[in-house]
Amino acid sequence: MATNYPEEITKIIAKLNEKNPYYVPIGGLLLILVLDYFLIMQFQLANIRTLNPKVATLSQDLKTARTNITQTDRYKSELKKLSEERQQLNFKIKTKEEVPLIMESLSRIAQKSGVLLDQITPEQASQDVVLKNNDGQYLAIPIRIDARSSYHSLGRFINQLEREEEFFRVASLSIVGNSQDVIQHSINLVISAIIFEKAN
Repeated sequence: MATNYPEEITKIIAKLNEKNPYYVPIGGLLLILVLDYFLIMQFQLANIRTLNPKVATLSQDLKTARTNITQTDRYKSELKKLSEERQQLNFKIKTKEEVPLIMESLSRIAQKSGVLLDQITPEQASQDVVLKNNDGQYLAIPIRIDARSSYHSLGRFINQLEREEEFFRVASLSIVGNSQDVIQHSINLVISAIIFEKAN
């Protein structure tokens, strides 16, 4: 004889309902919660698990962005400082048209140091390009100096060159003794001066 399961279940529910009318709604609610967990929640939890690495990456990116935003003022300050330093350096560098002023400056330093100049000649044909940009180019122009000096005066002269606002560098130096004057020696000195030539 075939068992009719729906009728059996209905009878059981009716008996339970007679004893306590809250069993059926509570059982139905529990059944809904179990089905929700196994069918719907598992799918949502799987999606959340796949999102976790992306959330971690986004969190790290957000942290980096916040750090960069707080550093912006410092970057602006450093950029302003570098810009001011560049302007000061450009102010110190003479242009190609100001080579005579460089010669005057060298003559003044030599006289102040006790170096007797015989000849001072810029060798513009031998100039080298140090740096080139959109504004123009920076050139190193050799200036040959023939002079007479003691060691002490020559030392003062070279020391003063390094303290000057213009950019000077001693490229070569030779000293030849003078048999007729043991104090004043013949000095052959080549100084490299940095100048700026504007772009045409």
